[in-house]
Amino acid sequence: MHSAVDQARGAAEPVRDEARLRAGAALSVLKGEISAEDVARVGRAKRRRARGRKFLLITLVAGGGFAAFSWWRRRNARPEWLTDEPDEALQGSATTPRTPASLDDEVKLTEDEFRSTAPKRDTD
Repeated sequence: MHSAVDQARGAAEPVRDEARLRAGAALSVLKGEISAEDVARVGRAKRRRARGRKFLLITLVAGGGFAAFSWWRRRNARPEWLTDEPDEALQGSATTPRTPASLDDEVKLTEDEFRSTAPKRDTD
């Protein structure tokens, strides 16, 4: 039972301190020791600091997100499942060296195939 009371006192202490601080500030204003302009100036300063902290937090989160995205994008630039296997027909076999003559034959075959599948154009 005593531990519950001690725990409640510990939890209420910050609230009690804040209440004392606010009561003292209100009393100072009522006595005329602090003007309304001073209170407004302090309020504006607190709002400005809060706005600056919020801007800093948003900037840090956005920068961290951009850095993480850039890292992920570089890491996954060419994933294994996306890369194509080399085509055997285009490379030829490993035992036969490629010569300019064999390349010319392949080019001619490819051109003939293209011409046979291309639509005919009328020449007037």
